[in-house]
This record gives sequence, structure tokens and C-alpha cells, in this order.
Amino acid sequence: MTVKKWLAKNCSLGGLISNAGKGAGIVAHVGLHGVGIAAEFAADSLGSRHGKAIGNTLKKSGEVANLALTGTGMIAGYVANKTTEYAGVAGGAIAVCGAYAAGANNSTLVMAHKIGTTLGVASVGTLAGVGLAETVVALAAAPGTFGAAATSSGLAALGGGSLASGGGGMAVGQVVAQGIVTLTRTSALLGASLDSNENPNIETKNG
Repeated sequence: MTVKKWLAKNCSLGGLISNAGKGAGIVAHVGLHGVGIAAEFAADSLGSRHGKAIGNTLKKSGEVANLALTGTGMIAGYVANKTTEYAGVAGGAIAVCGAYAAGANNSTLVMAHKIGTTLGVASVGTLAGVGLAETVVALAAAPGTFGAAATSSGLAALGGGSLASGGGGMAVGQVVAQGIVTLTRTSALLGASLDSNENPNIETKNG
């Protein structure tokens, strides 16, 4: 596999989502399998049949969770890449139409297409990043907090804890959240750039 193909597969927005699903699947598999082994060991020590059955069920559940999360990640990654692709096509077409209506020459149309495609792709990456960042903040928030309090708590957690506890506080958490948005936007642009044709097909204007 060439470097270009590897980057397109693993570093595009879809690639990141797919790999996240695989990672979550592995964690679930290993975690549940380990708990299952512990349950079986405890059952052997106590001579319990039920404990063995529970342990076996947990191990099987780990395998199922791995398959489910990996499959979900792959599907979500494919959808993300297709959405990015279509957004780029739409953005490029809209930009070209606008430039053509304004009387632009062929070189300007080509430039408009590139800019429009980039903006279309970036918009998808930004929206995905904002959604992911908000989810991460919500998951990091202290239990029982809601609204602004939950956001503040989540950002502080991302920042390594509150300033009073020696962490970076909300300011650092905000930087982390913004980094998530930047990462997804960059990955969307990278994937689109690697998959796109070198020269867009734009007809030369007559006259």
C-alpha cells in the first residue's frame, strides 16, 4: 500500500471514525473477556456452575461487542467519507455557477471550483468536529450536572481538572475541544485532497 493510499484510508475523516470503532471494539472485547476469565476463576474456586456460565457469556459478549463496534465504525466511516465527497462536489459546483454568472474567465472558474470544494469539505469536517467535541465534553462532565454547569465541568475535566486542583481548568479544556474540531476538519480536507482528481473538469467559456 502506498503512502497516499494509507493516508486516505486511515487519516481521512472516515478513516478516523472507522479506526475509533475498531479501537472501541478491541477495548470492549479485551475488557469483557478479562472479566469473563475472572468470573470463571472465581467460579472454579467456589465450585459454582453459574459463575462459569456467566464468565463464558461475558467472553462471548466481548466478541459480539467487538464485531458490532468495528462494523458500526466502518459503516459510519464510509458514510462520513461519502458525505465529505458530496459536500465538496456541491461546494465546487455552487462556486463555479456563481463565478460563471459574474462573467469569470476559465482560470477564475478553476480557482472558484477549488475554493468551493475546499469550503464544502471543511464545513462537513467542522460540523463533525463540533459534534464530537460536544460529545466528549458531555461525557467528561461530572455526574448529575446539566446545562452550563455540565459544560464547565466537562471542559475542566478535559483540561486536566480545575485550577484549584492543579489542572489546566476550562481554558485548557477549550483548547482541547478546539483541537478536536481542527483535527476532524483537517482529516476531512486531507481525505478529500487525496481522493480528488488533480484537475477539475471545467469547460472553457466561449468568447
